[in-house]
Amino acid sequence: MSTEKIDDRPTVQSSAEDRDDQASAFAKEYIRLSAQYREGGDVADLNEAVRQITQAVDVVQDTDDKAGYLNNLGRIHRIRFERSFQHDDLDRAVEAARQSVAVMDPKSGGAPLFLANLSDTLSTRYSYTTRNEDLQEAVEVARRSVEASSSVGRFRGETLETLASRLSTLYHRDGDVNSLSESIDIGLKLVQEIPEDDANHAIYSNNLANSLESRYKLGNDAADLEDCLRYSQKAVDETPINHIIRCQFAVTRNEYLRIRAERTRSSTDLDALIRGNEELLREIPLDHQHRPTVLMALARALGQRYLKVGSRQDLDRAIVLGGTAVAVEDLSPKRRATALKIQGKLLQDRGELEDLNVAVRMNREALDLPGEGSLPRIDNLVGLSGRLSKRFDLTGQLCDIEEAIALAREVVALAPQDHAERPAWLHNLGLFLRGKARVTDTTKYLDEAIEISRQAIGAVGADHIDVPMMLDGLSTSLAMRYRMTGTSVDLEDAIQAARVAVASTEPGNVDRQTYLNSLSNRLCNRYDAWKDPADIEEAIAAVSDALTAAPDDIVYLDTLGNALHSQYEVTGDKESLEESLVYAQRAVDLLPESGNRRALYLYNLGLRFMSKFCAASRRDFDALHRAIKYAEASVDATPVGHPDLPGYVTQLAHCLAFGAEEEMLQDDLAGVKASCEKAVSLYQRSINDGKAPTESRIRSGRNAGLVMMFNEQWTAAYENLKQTVILFQRLSPRSLAREDQQRLLHGFSGVSAWAASAALNAEIRAADALDVLEAGRGIIASLAMNVRNEVSDLALVHPGLASDYDLARAAISAMPQSIDANSPQSSLKYLAVDSTKLREQRIAKLEQIEKEIRLQPGFDRFQLPPTAKQLMDLAEPGPIVCFNVTNYRSDAFLVTRDRIESINLPDLKESELKANVQRINGQDRLSKSSMLEKSQSNKEMRRILRWLWDVAVRPVLLKLELLTPAAASKLPRLWWVTSGYMGLVPLHAAGDYEKVNSKECAANYIVSSYIPTFKALVYARAREARARDGQQKNLLIVSMPTTPAGVWPPLNVGSEIDAIKRSYEAAQGIRTELAQPSAHDVLDRMNSHSIVHFACHGDPDINDPSKSSLILCKDPQTIDRLTVGQLSRITATKAQLAYLSACCTAQHYSAALMDEVIHLGSAFQLIGYPSVIGTLWEADDYAAAHVAEAFYEQFATAKTEEATSDVAARALHQATLKLRDQRRGRVRRPDHDAIGWAPFIHIGA
Repeated sequence: MSTEKIDDRPTVQSSAEDRDDQASAFAKEYIRLSAQYREGGDVADLNEAVRQITQAVDVVQDTDDKAGYLNNLGRIHRIRFERSFQHDDLDRAVEAARQSVAVMDPKSGGAPLFLANLSDTLSTRYSYTTRNEDLQEAVEVARRSVEASSSVGRFRGETLETLASRLSTLYHRDGDVNSLSESIDIGLKLVQEIPEDDANHAIYSNNLANSLESRYKLGNDAADLEDCLRYSQKAVDETPINHIIRCQFAVTRNEYLRIRAERTRSSTDLDALIRGNEELLREIPLDHQHRPTVLMALARALGQRYLKVGSRQDLDRAIVLGGTAVAVEDLSPKRRATALKIQGKLLQDRGELEDLNVAVRMNREALDLPGEGSLPRIDNLVGLSGRLSKRFDLTGQLCDIEEAIALAREVVALAPQDHAERPAWLHNLGLFLRGKARVTDTTKYLDEAIEISRQAIGAVGADHIDVPMMLDGLSTSLAMRYRMTGTSVDLEDAIQAARVAVASTEPGNVDRQTYLNSLSNRLCNRYDAWKDPADIEEAIAAVSDALTAAPDDIVYLDTLGNALHSQYEVTGDKESLEESLVYAQRAVDLLPESGNRRALYLYNLGLRFMSKFCAASRRDFDALHRAIKYAEASVDATPVGHPDLPGYVTQLAHCLAFGAEEEMLQDDLAGVKASCEKAVSLYQRSINDGKAPTESRIRSGRNAGLVMMFNEQWTAAYENLKQTVILFQRLSPRSLAREDQQRLLHGFSGVSAWAASAALNAEIRAADALDVLEAGRGIIASLAMNVRNEVSDLALVHPGLASDYDLARAAISAMPQSIDANSPQSSLKYLAVDSTKLREQRIAKLEQIEKEIRLQPGFDRFQLPPTAKQLMDLAEPGPIVCFNVTNYRSDAFLVTRDRIESINLPDLKESELKANVQRINGQDRLSKSSMLEKSQSNKEMRRILRWLWDVAVRPVLLKLELLTPAAASKLPRLWWVTSGYMGLVPLHAAGDYEKVNSKECAANYIVSSYIPTFKALVYARAREARARDGQQKNLLIVSMPTTPAGVWPPLNVGSEIDAIKRSYEAAQGIRTELAQPSAHDVLDRMNSHSIVHFACHGDPDINDPSKSSLILCKDPQTIDRLTVGQLSRITATKAQLAYLSACCTAQHYSAALMDEVIHLGSAFQLIGYPSVIGTLWEADDYAAAHVAEAFYEQFATAKTEEATSDVAARALHQATLKLRDQRRGRVRRPDHDAIGWAPFIHIGA
């Protein structure tokens, strides 16, 4: 809407008649009064001016004069409307302007001005009624006024300005950029061509500034903003101090100063803005028509300074000023909507729920008020959606965030594609979708939030002012999806986005502190996952930097406390714990009595006290009491339905469970029972909350089950733990990369074992107990098997489905499985790609095909765990034994061709088992003893073998009726399922070797094979069936007699390789030898050889079993590694046998991943080798050579039709016995050298 133009053109008298003379007198008085009103703003002058010009219209007879009087009547009614907002004035103004145009002479000198004033009046009515026909007519009339001006040669400036103003309004309604460009072009002509002393030059400058602001918002060009300030200041300077319109110009200038302060985050601009508005308030009278606008501007500026500096005094004053503006009764709809939005934002910033409720109501009222087209509606929608989102943050009510999302979607739909603020509105939508994802615990909304954030970033340049904010939002969403799904790609992208956000923000910018805080949180996430000290050091430094600028910021205090606590949890440094507690306590001390993050800070403080309790050498029950206090407070402060509540409930349950310990020490049995019952109730509340994170639900289920077992509630414990085991598949879906699956399952080994023990104590069927035991073990391998399993049976019946399935699996395998931390990922282009979502889409496609396959006759169990009947079918070649050892009981599950049963092993104690495992594969294991210690170490090993025979193996063989000696070639085969600690002991070598010629040993009765899980046995058998199809036994020998870097001693592999060659001479097939090869060379050759033999060092990784490796070399000076992780990414299609003559290839050390059985032997079995020869500990050169030679003598000459695995198992059995029965060193009897002959095992079918 244009500003009122000043018309002091004298009214022409056409005759001497009295009526015209009288009309002229009225008109002169009108001119005097209207000028007086413009100078002083007295409403009495305004009303009298209306009366005088009305009388002039009523009495005048001359047509030309009447057109002029009607024009002035219309103008003064419009002026009074803008003061009183009485719509009768506006309608009368339109009617008078129409009459003026109707009676005027089109060729008269006043015609251009009469048309321009009609356009102005119609535009004013449009702004309050949004009647499109008024705006269309106003544009049309404005163009006619320009044409009339050209005809008569007068009022060019006034008419051009009118057209420019209408075009600007048209842009705001439709987003038509052409209209805006034409408006700016006209404005520039006016200010450049019209003399500055022209009465209307200030109006032209001000209106040009308004149009330039619109272009700034569209294109975000800082030059446009600077021009806005320049022209608006020019308008102020060119207007007399007492002129009524000067205040309006000053308000406009201050608004542009506010926009620049927001852009530059400049405290100088912000302080100048506040001073400027304060000066305006002092200058103008209390009833000035623009006073509410100044109040709003000052309130908004004070609110901005509050957010920047944190002065509550600024916020309180801003709310008072905003409330004063809202209370003004005669505000126009547009100004009232602005006042309501500003006040709503201020109330939101105060953070009280009651304030937020008022803010929401205010923004609803603003939205309901009539506005000028889509852009003002967008502004109102943005305000209301923001208030609803903040209320959701406080209450967790789903309806608020859903409405916020709906409003934000409308904003995006209404916004022109090229509007400068559209990326920011997309960012808001992403923010709201992320909020909903927190409540629903589903990645559906989070995926969309990330996609929208990437769109927003992709729509702007790298130097766009909002890029850091958008990157920070993207980082937060990615980190949230990482916490939900465990995908490391998301975490790496989140860190990268946070780094770019920090780097894109100048030091001293208040937002940089926010981005540093976010970066610290992301680095803490990665530290928690991978334990790299560099991450936690950088995290602490980043948030400390933020705290330096804002030492009392509660968020930063809390973040630093969290980082220090993470450092303590990994390093055990109690100084870090104490420092963490100090920061957490300080954050809580600074908390207001209420607020949307209060519960979180209370929870974190309680967590610190709980850690202090657990860390104390003597239980610090005072710390426990405080932990319970703050845990209860966090739960009480969180409304039902809030996404963070399940975590707070779980922590409270954890504290109460430990509280039972104090009551136990006091012999308060009733108190123990009450604490346990309350803890279990809270744990189950978390387990059953589908919105809670899966990892949290599993921890709650595990802890609840243990409390139930402690109280001997066996059936309840079984049901609870069974439900928990089912969640494992959700925690570690196959959409995750292997290292992510491993990380998420870390620490959950043992849950299925407890479930099985509870089941047996509850007298539940052995088959059901075994089912839950199997369901919680080997999860990572099981998922990998599904990607590699043969589908030949399916291809025979449904070749199309089989082809689709293979293509879907290939698409997944083709995607990168891990992150290259050194790759350059800093560009916005990289951050605009969602590789996580792409992987999930491919997994979803695979799973959909699987569902379709299961609908086909005979394929209902496709890729599903074996049923009880299938387990018994597996035992056709020989029985399968699975041990389950817990601190509650020990059992062996026996699967034969006709039954599944269990036997209790009361003498097999978990504590004794773990102690013996430490002697076998611990840091000071027996196999690492010196020559002087060898005799004593062998004696200790024989003790372990005898113990193993007595408490486990002999009772099993007795139950299976296998304690009947037979010829070596007739010995039955038996498979040991080796998940858990029993998989780390030499079951095949168990026996009493102290008696001369003793038959009390497993090898006298059975041929042993090891297998991680029942599903792995199904997989190995299927692989072997394929390997029998007439393949030659092509042998690849990989040898490493010396190893670069001098870390590992030389190996005497020559005799072993020579022995293999001698034994293999009679075999048909290709023999290839690689000496000192790289991992790439080996992987390149493996697929063309069915048998591979490694004679090298093995290096098991204590902390990360996926990094366990065979040591090779890149060049003479550099070692190379063939790791479990590398092997997991390939499939050996022609595989028959992998012989791993290296140290500890069947050994793993991570107690937290015990049920996953991740070692080199299982890795080779998983990629397709149905038979693997591995070692439980170090094998010396002599033993390795003799066992290999004896093995290949039998294996290489076996008949083609014989099953490779059966031949391999029996060949290793005989080779081991041969070595056992040879005299070695100074031992009294050959079989006394158990360390030498017992490490070799067969893994597979």
